[in-house]
This record gives sequence, C-alpha cells and structure tokens, in this order.
Amino acid sequence: MSETRRITLITLILIVAVNLLIFLGYRVDVWIEAWTRDPEAAADNVIVERHDVPLDAVYPDMDGGEIDAMLGEIWSRGMTHDADAFIREAPFSGRYVNVDEAGFRHSQDQSPWPPADDRPVVFVFGGSTTFGYGLPDDQTVVSHLARLIRGTDAYADAQIYNFARGFYFSTMEQRIFTGLVGRGIVPDLAIFIDGLNEFAFTGESYPGEGYLQACVHQSAAPEGGQSLIEIDFDRLGHHIPMVRLARDLNAPPSTPAPTDGDGEQAFDGSVYNDPSVLQGVIDRYLRQQRLIHAIAEAHEVRSVFVWQPVPTYAYDLSHHLFAGSQADGHTSPMFNDHNYSAFGYPMMAAQVADSPPDGEFIWCADISEDAERPLYVDAVHYTAEMSDMLAQCIWQGMNRTNPI
Repeated sequence: MSETRRITLITLILIVAVNLLIFLGYRVDVWIEAWTRDPEAAADNVIVERHDVPLDAVYPDMDGGEIDAMLGEIWSRGMTHDADAFIREAPFSGRYVNVDEAGFRHSQDQSPWPPADDRPVVFVFGGSTTFGYGLPDDQTVVSHLARLIRGTDAYADAQIYNFARGFYFSTMEQRIFTGLVGRGIVPDLAIFIDGLNEFAFTGESYPGEGYLQACVHQSAAPEGGQSLIEIDFDRLGHHIPMVRLARDLNAPPSTPAPTDGDGEQAFDGSVYNDPSVLQGVIDRYLRQQRLIHAIAEAHEVRSVFVWQPVPTYAYDLSHHLFAGSQADGHTSPMFNDHNYSAFGYPMMAAQVADSPPDGEFIWCADISEDAERPLYVDAVHYTAEMSDMLAQCIWQGMNRTNPI
C-alpha cells in the first residue's frame, strides 16, 4: 500500500470514529481526558469525579464495587423516542436498573405488562428523582411506596408501575397519562410527583422536542446535501444521561456570574430569582394539574398530586455532600438551573396556602427541614432514606384524605 493510500485510509478511519462518537453524543474532550488521566488518581465513578467526596455515607448498605456498578448502569443508559412526550428512558436490563419495553422502571416485586383486569393498578409519574437516578430498582420512591400500598387489604395484590422518567415535568406527565388512558390502559390510582423539574425547565418546550423538530424540518427540506444523521447532535447528546453528567463535570452556572477580588468566578444565586419566570412555571404546573385531574375524574381514576422535596428548599446545605464550597443559602453553582426552585418553592408554598390545587394535593417539600444528615446521592437525586421519607409522606397524605 502506498504512503498516500495509507494516510488516506487512516484519515477516513479517524473521521468515521470521531463522527460515531458525536452521533452517540459523547464529548471527545471527556474521552481524551479519561485516556490521559493518571490511573492512580482516577475517580471510582463519575459522581466521585465531579464532587470528590466518598459515597459510603449515602450508600451505607453497598460496598465500593457495588456502588460503581450501580452508578455505571444508571448513567450509561440512553433515551429513546416516546409517542406521547418525545423522549423516555430506553429499555435496559441490568443488575440494578431495569427499564421495561413498555416505558416503566421495575420496582420491587414488579408486576408484568400489561396489567391484569382483576387486580388494582397503580401508576406513578415524575422525573428522575422518582425514576430513581442513583438508586437500585428496589430502593426508589416507588418501591418504598409499593411496600406501603401492598400492606393494605384492598391493594395487597396491586400492580404498580413506575412511569417516572428523566427530564419529565407536569406537561410531559400529562401527555403520557393521557396517552395511556386514551389507549384503554386505565389505572385505579395515579400519583404525580413534581416540583424539581418544574423549575428546571422554565419554558413551554420539552426536552428532546428541538431534536425531533430539527429531524422533521431536515427531512422535509434538506439543505446543502445534509443528511438526517448529521443534524442536531448537540440536542441529541444532551438527552443521554451519561453525556449530560459528563458535560456537567466542569459546568459553570447557566447565568454568568461576577468575579471576586482575586479574579475567581463568584457565585450569586440571586440571579435565579425572577418572579415573572417563577410565576409562569407555577401557572403552567397548575394548568397541567387541573387537566390531569379532569381526565382522571372522567375515567374514575383516583389522582394524587405530590410536591416533592428539593435540596434548595427546607434543607440545610451544610449536610449536603454535593453542594460545593460556594453554596450560599439554598443555592449552589452545582445545582445549575435547579437553583430556580430556591425562589420558586416559597412562592408555590404561598400559593398553595392561599388557594390549594384541585383534588388531592400533598405537600412533601419540607420533610427534610430538620434533617442533619446527607439525603442526596448527587446534586439533586435522593438517597434510599430520602426516597422512603417521601413515600411515607405520600402515604400519610393519602390516608388523611381517603384511606385505601
């Protein structure tokens, strides 16, 4: 082979390899950093790499190898298209994480799909905290809640499905609930757990919507010979969990921050205090909540709405292992757009006190107010203990209004 042909072949191989990495959504700089890192200084997993803290305090029942393996499964998975809400967790089968083809994560004593007609059916909806990012299947909020629900005579053989998904907020939950009911898959009880992602996504568009729109646009009107496979990789990559985490390893706050006297970038959480944006988020949630409640009533479904705890409200960040050294009050640069909730939650609390939402609404946002221990396995996702605390709050709230 001539030198020219050899160089050409090598160049083509490199081009294909780099484009494949881009297509998969991985950042090449993250891979290069991993390849060149001193092996003796390498972190055990991506959470340790980002925060540089040991994880034994938040995983007391798991050893280091089990933690690494479980987090590897959590953060290496992909997303796939969803007919109702654009994106959802892709099917996955692992030791710690299992996602069904039907779109739900497995919980303790998982029932098969589709649900049988002769036993109670429970659907739970929410975002990544309810899905259980950072936890095995049997330690999620839904698994803890399932044990409580099945402890009753009426729901002892209940079929319980965790339809929570990363990035989801009320608008997307309304769409998948409506889609399931519209296809004749109607639960007896539907529980919606929200709050964290409501304020993280302040607009009307959904995660993944821009990528789908770009694909449709390019399919209808290709420009410059560009193929579908070449477009909008940035949006695609943002919705693969591992890529989002890798991107956030050195991510600054989304709003530019001033510098301190030494030229270091200082963090000012107050930039997230925009009352018009925050009120818009609350209004959007209440619209979706009313719509879900109306659909549920029309199909004789008991609907329960839960406002969840977040690290930015009613929790002492001095006990938060992953808030970072610049944590200020209830905000931190490690929370990125989740800092909006530090200012949005008090507004929501005031609104709920003045005018409670329709139907069964359970306020669980302050369950960690007196906790003096770590309750998060990373910046925003719950420990098994916090998941159990939230399940207990939901269960107690349901029994106050209408015991099962």
